[in-house]
Amino acid sequence: MIEAITWMVNLKSGEVTERERREFEAWYGADPAHRRAWDRLSASVARVDLVRDVQSGTGGRLGSGIVRREMSRRRVVKTLALGGAATAAIGLADRVLPVRDLLADQGTWTGERRVLTLAEGVTLILGPRAAANLHSEAQADHVELLAGDLFVTVEADRRRPVHITLGDWLLEPSPGRVSLHQDGPSLSMVGLDAPVRAAVGGRRFTVEAAQALSFEDGALSQRRIDGDVEAAWTRGLLILRDGHLAGVVRALQPYFVGLIRISPAAAAVRVAGVFDLSDPRGTLATLAEGFPITVRAVTPFWLSVDAIV
Repeated sequence: MIEAITWMVNLKSGEVTERERREFEAWYGADPAHRRAWDRLSASVARVDLVRDVQSGTGGRLGSGIVRREMSRRRVVKTLALGGAATAAIGLADRVLPVRDLLADQGTWTGERRVLTLAEGVTLILGPRAAANLHSEAQADHVELLAGDLFVTVEADRRRPVHITLGDWLLEPSPGRVSLHQDGPSLSMVGLDAPVRAAVGGRRFTVEAAQALSFEDGALSQRRIDGDVEAAWTRGLLILRDGHLAGVVRALQPYFVGLIRISPAAAAVRVAGVFDLSDPRGTLATLAEGFPITVRAVTPFWLSVDAIV
């Protein structure tokens, strides 16, 4: 994949020589693995171009809350050269499809939610930038969540158990709905309308219906939840009754091809409402109209959120 990324940068630079084109063709034809890596990366870059066009073509809908400062093509090329073209290309490709999860059975793009049928009576929804491994055995069906969000629905007439691996945790949900989240070492499991049996390190827990069990910063915590609020992410929505802007930006990031930087002062701004996660620019523009913040497009792939003081 690294070789494919390096070739992609060279060929898109606009300065490739005929000799380099022949060398690329030789590399491409030398190994089926080269062709697979190139074809997958090409699809990723095509999606970057599409998403960038959509996100850049918002016109006046951005409103006065976003000050746009686009980066010229020459400046982009110069930035890539100064920062290391291969490194920049890897970062760009990763913002579309996480490079770390290329070998997963199922992986979603930035901004994508995918509905899957694991087996009869079991439906999965993968959130954006999520990855999971799936397999079935005679006695049970297995899901391993590697990263991101996963929503599992087990039908009432389902008899075979479903085993879910979440980090070091082993879960067995009862018929009903469960919402799972993994962000690095931070884990969360939510039983919406049925209990979930959980085990880790020889210890056993039961996450009751309308409860969440979280593991963050080495500590376990439990809390009551509202099932409709928790399930909103499966429809591309975030519902906050009393939260902070930091939480909105955190939820928007998997839907944005690029980075959203937020200052500490802006992160602490209290907000409430129903937010459309599938439209990060539009949602931030709306917030900028109603709260003391500014949103600035530094480049097409970098939004900066600051507080008005």
